Amino acid sequence: MRCLKCGSENPDSASICMNCGNTLAVNSRDLDEKVERAENLVNRGYFEEALEVMDEILEIDGENPNFLFMKGSLLAILNRLEEAVQVYDKGLEIYPYAEMIWQDRGVHLASLGRFEEAIESYDKAIELNPKYENALFNKGNTLRTLRRFDEAVSCYDEILKFNPESIEVLYNKGYAYFESERYLDAIDIFDEVLALDNEHDDAWYNKGESLRELGRLSEAADSYKEVLRIDSQDVLALINVGVCLGDSEHYEEAIPYFEKALKLDPTRYGVWAQLGLSYENSNHFEEAIEAYGKYLEYESDNEIIQQRLSIVLSSKLHGFIDESLSREFKGLGFYFKAPSDFKMFESNLKLDNGRSVPKYELHDEKGRNCLNITYSLSGYGSQIESGDVLNFLKQNGFRDAEKSRIGNLDGFAAVGSNSKIAVAFFEGSDYAYVIDYRDDMLFEYLKESFRFNQVDFSSK
Repeated sequence: MRCLKCGSENPDSASICMNCGNTLAVNSRDLDEKVERAENLVNRGYFEEALEVMDEILEIDGENPNFLFMKGSLLAILNRLEEAVQVYDKGLEIYPYAEMIWQDRGVHLASLGRFEEAIESYDKAIELNPKYENALFNKGNTLRTLRRFDEAVSCYDEILKFNPESIEVLYNKGYAYFESERYLDAIDIFDEVLALDNEHDDAWYNKGESLRELGRLSEAADSYKEVLRIDSQDVLALINVGVCLGDSEHYEEAIPYFEKALKLDPTRYGVWAQLGLSYENSNHFEEAIEAYGKYLEYESDNEIIQQRLSIVLSSKLHGFIDESLSREFKGLGFYFKAPSDFKMFESNLKLDNGRSVPKYELHDEKGRNCLNITYSLSGYGSQIESGDVLNFLKQNGFRDAEKSRIGNLDGFAAVGSNSKIAVAFFEGSDYAYVIDYRDDMLFEYLKESFRFNQVDFSSK
C-alpha cells in the first residue's frame, strides 16, 4: 500500500506508514456505516444528503484521500465546481501523490474554463502515473479546446502505445485532425475506428464531413448514408446527404432527404432554402415557392432568397416560354409563349420619360385581344420602386392599383377598367410584368395554371 502523503510503499497489512507515520486506514464500525449510508444515498440520487453524510465522515477521518475525492465528486455533481476544486486542493496539500485527485481536479478546472491550470493538474497526475489514461485523454481534449492540435494528438498517441484499439481515443485523434484541417489524416483515423466498430455513427459522420471538405461529394454522401443506416432519423445526416447531392447537381435526388429532415425538425429554417433550390432546379415551381416562402417566414429580409422566389414565381409560366424571346431578351428572366390557337403581337409602349418597353398582345382566332403583357419597367431605372410601378399602372388605365403581397414579397394586384389585372412586381428588382386579362376563360385558365391565389384578382 502506497502512502499518499510521502509516496512510500508499505505492506498491505500496515495501518500506518512505516516512513512518515501517516495513518493508512481507519478501522471504525461507525465510519463503515456512514460510508455505506453515503453510497446508498448517491445510488438513489440524493446528492445533497450524501454530501452531509460525507462531512460527518470527514470529521472522523479528515485526511483520507478517498473521502475527500468523494466529497469533491459530490460537489461537482451538484455543479459546485469551485468548491470541488477547493476540496481537492485541501486533499493535495496533505496527499500530493493522489493522482486521481490531480486528474479530477483538472476536469473541473477545465469545466470552469481554467484550461492552463487544468493542463498543469493533468501533468501532475501523468507525472505520478505515465500510463494514466484518463489524465492523458482529458489533457488531449483540453489541448484541442485550446486548438493546440499537435500536442493533443501526442497525448492520444501516448495512450495508443499501450491501448492501441481504444476506439474513443482513436476517434478523438481523428477529430483533432479534422479540426486542424488535416482531412486526409482524419479520414485514415476514422477508417481505423470503423474497422473496429462499423456502427460508430460519429466516425461515419465526420468521415463524411472530411470528404465534403475535400470536395469528394459522392463519397461524403455515402458516409452520411451509413449514419442513416444506423439511425434513419439523424437530421444532420439527412441534411448533409441532401447538400452533397444538391452541390453535385443531383437536385431531384436531394429532395426526399431535405423533406424528411424538415418533417423531423421543421424549425431548421435554413433547410427550407436548400429544399427550395432543389425544387427550383428540378422544375417543381409550386413546391419551390412554398419552400422559399417558409424560409422567408424566419428570415424575411434575405435578399438572395427573395430573388430566387422572384425568379421561381416567374418560372411558373414555364409552359409559355418562348426560346426565341429568351435569346432576344435574356435579361428579363421569363417570357410568354402563346398557346397554339393564339397569336402574339409585339408593340412598343411609350413611357412618360420618353423611353419604351416591349408590349405583347395575345389575340384569339377571331382577332380579339385577350391578354396584354408588358415586360420590364426598366425605363424607370435599374431598380424599380413601388411608386414607379403604381404611377405606371395608373397612367395606363389601371385606376385601382394597390400594393399587395405575392408570396412573402412585396408585389401588386391591380384592377383596370372592364378587365382583370395581375401584376407581378418585386420590390428592388429590375423588372416587372403586368398582365391584363380581357377574356374570362383565359383568365380562369391562367389563374389556375399559375395559381396566383395569393394575389387579389377581384374585379371592381
